[in-house]
Amino acid sequence: FFGPTLNSFIHVLMYSYYGLSVIPSMRKYLWWKKYLTQAQLIQFLLTIVHTLSAAVKPCGFPFGCLMFQSSYMTTLVILFINFYIKTYQKAPSRTAIKETLVTTEIKNGFHKDYFAAANGFLNNKKAQ
Repeated sequence: FFGPTLNSFIHVLMYSYYGLSVIPSMRKYLWWKKYLTQAQLIQFLLTIVHTLSAAVKPCGFPFGCLMFQSSYMTTLVILFINFYIKTYQKAPSRTAIKETLVTTEIKNGFHKDYFAAANGFLNNKKAQ
């Protein structure tokens, strides 16, 4: 009952968030989406630990089902970590990217005076 109980609790939080998000006046109070994703990741990890503990100390549940669930939860962890990184990790500033590109271009035989940034795209011209 551990997995379904934990899953139900997380889904109550998740659907509460989604329900509140359709109310325009409530959106400014919905700062906790990032933490909801973290709670989902913790749920998956706890379920993996719980399932593998049943594989280490047999409890009568079929071993194949335990391995299937652990594998499935592992794929969810990978997908949710990928989502978390892409959604919540702060992207580097344009200034930091530009400085990195200038350093790289000078090192590769180009000089910073020979490129121009426009709309986020670089047009490089080799130094004469």
